[in-house]
Amino acid sequence: MMVEQPSGPLFSVVMATFQRRDVLAMTLPSVCAQDFPADQFEVIVVVDGSTDGTLEMLRELKVAHPFRTVSQQNRGPAAARQAALETARGRYVFFTDDDIRFTEQVLKHHLTVHERSTGPAMVRGSIFVAPESPQTLATDATRQWYEQHASVFNPEKNGVQLPQDFSIFANTSVLRSEIEACGGVDLSVPFPLEGFELLYRLMKRGVVLRSAPDALVFEIFSKPTRKMITSDARGLGKAEWLFCRKHPEYRKLSVFANLARGGTAKRVLRSAILSAPSLPALVLDILIDLADRHRDLPPLRKIGLRALAHRHRMETLLSGIKQAGSWEAIEDSFGAGVPVLMYHHIGPRNPLTYYELTIEPQHFERQISYLAHKGYRTINISQLSNWLIHGIPLPKKSVMLTFDDAYADTFAFAFPILERHGFCAVSFVVSSLTGGMDVWNESGNNRSVLKLASVDQIRTWVSRGIDIGVHTRTHADLVQLDVAGQLSEIVGAKEALCKIIGKSPESFAYPFGHYDAGSVEIVKENFELAFSVIPGLNHLETHPHLLRRIMVDPRNSPQQIGRMLKDGRNRRPSLLGRIRRRIWLAKT
Repeated sequence: MMVEQPSGPLFSVVMATFQRRDVLAMTLPSVCAQDFPADQFEVIVVVDGSTDGTLEMLRELKVAHPFRTVSQQNRGPAAARQAALETARGRYVFFTDDDIRFTEQVLKHHLTVHERSTGPAMVRGSIFVAPESPQTLATDATRQWYEQHASVFNPEKNGVQLPQDFSIFANTSVLRSEIEACGGVDLSVPFPLEGFELLYRLMKRGVVLRSAPDALVFEIFSKPTRKMITSDARGLGKAEWLFCRKHPEYRKLSVFANLARGGTAKRVLRSAILSAPSLPALVLDILIDLADRHRDLPPLRKIGLRALAHRHRMETLLSGIKQAGSWEAIEDSFGAGVPVLMYHHIGPRNPLTYYELTIEPQHFERQISYLAHKGYRTINISQLSNWLIHGIPLPKKSVMLTFDDAYADTFAFAFPILERHGFCAVSFVVSSLTGGMDVWNESGNNRSVLKLASVDQIRTWVSRGIDIGVHTRTHADLVQLDVAGQLSEIVGAKEALCKIIGKSPESFAYPFGHYDAGSVEIVKENFELAFSVIPGLNHLETHPHLLRRIMVDPRNSPQQIGRMLKDGRNRRPSLLGRIRRRIWLAKT
């Protein structure tokens, strides 16, 4: 893009420092020695309450370019960075740290990328651990992370990869006007995520991330391994919780989202470790200390690096729990698994239909009574969407009830039962067949003998709290259609139902559970949520347009359904249910 001639310098290089005089004395000369016009960059150093002689050293510094020092009481990196921003005059703000050594043309490479960008950009250069860094296990871990990230960092090709692409803040430059427009550094999100949070807000404003691979800097990493475990990890846990409170849509990428991953046994073990962490922490600490002292032994160093990663993660989670107030608060926000039950026809059984399609009203009532007795609360589409996207908490023991095909019997038998228990539900309607028959079930000995809900039934129950979702126009197998056919079935059904219920449907269910990449993309453009027939619980990382559902078999007992709600697994029908089916088949 064209760059207007600025009235001030092109770059304001800003950094904060605290009690790091000796490290700053090693890195600052490389910042001041840039191969860049001296009148086109300024350096601003905020001394954040240092008492080690940093301020006196800076006062004696002689440089050719503008240089300013800001002294303040110790308020932390976020406040120090904001103080630097408030005095910056450059067109671009270049963020660095006091332990970063520059190569000669860092600013020049950043400017080149900015000038080539077609719009406002966040430009990030490359960072590696300086060879003169003290050799510790923490240094090894940091070096490994930087090198791995550098090998894959390519936002022009891959887009922004979170969290890793924003985890490095040093060697990043942004238009000062964009930073000011989004409010600068947010002091409510503390170190080490104050920079991450600023970049995240800039991204949400539409500022793109660009790479400057030739803009090389080196970190003189001098942090003791123990500090990485304690203050760094604890700070990250606190900051991560606060960051996710501000940006709830990020929760699925948070370190806390790991709480929901893995099977039941793994989650129980994780919960047990975090509830009583002393012994696991002691074992990991011993391994880390041993590897730190004998890091010249490759096998031991490898074990130590893995132990360090686990210990850092444990301390981060423990700190988050402390900030949240309880384990339950973390689990409710990040680890909850929401079950969605899938039903079809609720009504009298017909011998010409699939046995598995129908659940008779008396059995359905026993199931719903069981759920009510066990304290389950049903949720609607808006509640599930708000939890997934906006972080609004769900009631304890939440469950969603869904009914595919919108049979007239379901409206006549099931919904009054739900209403008596104060339950809500979602019914997925085949829009062109309202008031007609289930013609898609014509197969072999099965006939389309089940009537579908009428427009009047649909409108009546919408007014009584039932959500209506889309199940295509004709109950089509979307995988068998071209793009035009998929659009007709999906968007056409949405438009038709909008006329029936007076508002745009927010949810979709794939007929037969079949979908492909194209149909998912169309659904994504038209609906907040969509449901598959993949069994399982829905967690934060579950694709919002491939949500999981647990199919209820007519032979499942209420107790089996209770277990299904806990683990998300379809259950083999009960013995009594299997006997009942055999008797029914024998009669028909």
